[in-house]
Amino acid sequence: GLATASRLLREAEEALQDEQNDNALRCAEKAAACYGRLPNDPESPGLIDCQRARFQAMAQMGERKRALKLSKEELDVCLAAKDTRGEAIMRLCIAETVLEKMGSKHRKEAIPNATKAAHIFRDLEDDRLEAMSLLVMANAHLKRSTAVMDATKDSQLAIDFAKDALDLVRSLQDRRQEGLALHTISVGYLHLQEFRQAIQLCKQAIKIYQEIGARKLEAFERRVLARWHLRKDEPDQALEAAEKSLHMFRELEQSRSVT
Repeated sequence: GLATASRLLREAEEALQDEQNDNALRCAEKAAACYGRLPNDPESPGLIDCQRARFQAMAQMGERKRALKLSKEELDVCLAAKDTRGEAIMRLCIAETVLEKMGSKHRKEAIPNATKAAHIFRDLEDDRLEAMSLLVMANAHLKRSTAVMDATKDSQLAIDFAKDALDLVRSLQDRRQEGLALHTISVGYLHLQEFRQAIQLCKQAIKIYQEIGARKLEAFERRVLARWHLRKDEPDQALEAAEKSLHMFRELEQSRSVT
């Protein structure tokens, strides 16, 4: 029933966050089978959300071109059916897919698709998916800022979008997404050479990951902190952060080999 489908979709999304892509794909396909037996509710999560989870898993497993092709086909179906929520989900999915490892030509599709998705989710009052779309927009501007002569405009836009996302996820009390938003704002300030601000935000993200027990994200963020300290010519603090990060990654590796 609906409860089983919702649980499987949630498990797929959590597996994606932990980069357990095989498990994510399996859960998304099981969830899709459950939703397929239920009456469609265009206002609620359903088959289209499972498709996004499937395509994200494919992309993270290295099948980005296939994931993009399938996402665009699904978008065409949603547009033909005038399924506004489905359209937004697939636009977000396309933006997420082209953002990584697909080159600048495809990456240009990220901002318009994520922007359109964010507007639709705002109209639908879906704060969670609007925040995700805003973070994709922010990250797309950060990537573009590294490819242009004057990075200031894109870096500032990234900060603004990530701050909007931060407000939304705080209202939802989603600590994990709060950490990700703080990280994104931190990168924006680093691009603007505002190192003190970047370091402060990075430390806030680390504190959140500590509190929620997200050890992999904490280890990653400590590695980021080490790089930020180096950029600010603070080698002692950089070394301390790098050693903590390395220690955590080794612990994670050991616990994974035990399980």
